[in-house]
Amino acid sequence: MNNHDFEATRSAALKSLTRTDIIMSRTSAEPLIKKFNEMTPDERNRFIATHVMGWYPNTPTSAFYITHTSNFFKIADFRPAERIASAFIVFDYILVPDKTSLIPCESGSGVFWEVCFLDTFISAGPTPELAICRASIIITDAVAAKLNEQALSQGENKDNDQRCLAGGARP
Repeated sequence: MNNHDFEATRSAALKSLTRTDIIMSRTSAEPLIKKFNEMTPDERNRFIATHVMGWYPNTPTSAFYITHTSNFFKIADFRPAERIASAFIVFDYILVPDKTSLIPCESGSGVFWEVCFLDTFISAGPTPELAICRASIIITDAVAAKLNEQALSQGENKDNDQRCLAGGARP
């Protein structure tokens, strides 16, 4: 599958997410969130670029990421855990229109930010950047689970079709 086809498939899976998908992924992505929280800012930025965005360095010593559209993005400029402009690039990538929101909140300990899917809590952080990064990990997990589910379903249908062609009964 080429990058264009992958992005179209990913986008369709993203738009088909449900509250249940988000809730399940919040649980399954918890180890990644804990790992992310223990990382340095540079490690967090690199993790979001490679794990969430699917970008990779042009070469091991490169100063640029190659994006899905074969554009180059300067590594030093992509700092989603620290800079709101970079965080909004991530937010745009994981955004489900009319379903995903970034909300400022206040508690006894001060202001914090949360990302919600419809009325379902996804993640929170002391800054909008960290809330977006944590939400992006969870949404990426949900999309991956949805794509895996679709691939399994298509594989089962393909096996069933081959069984029928061979004279076997369709389950």
